[in-house]
Amino acid sequence: MKKQINYQVCYDVETTIEYLNEEDPGEHYFKVRREWEGALWDSEEDEVLVFVKDGKVAGMEGYAYILNPEEETAIREIMTEILAK
Repeated sequence: MKKQINYQVCYDVETTIEYLNEEDPGEHYFKVRREWEGALWDSEEDEVLVFVKDGKVAGMEGYAYILNPEEETAIREIMTEILAK
């Protein structure tokens, strides 16, 4: 006998986002570290590249993982502060 089921599982994740630097004009780098609640998995570290064009965020990409909407929003908020200086 065999049965297949589908279900969703939600876990809390704490993400720390740290601005690193601007290496080339318009290319800003961030360090992203994700910690899983209850240490279900090992923590994840990634680097994110943010592209700026005409003083606005034109795009961003993580090297190892896809950013979730909350992480993208936080990075955009940090970039708004940086670009306002």
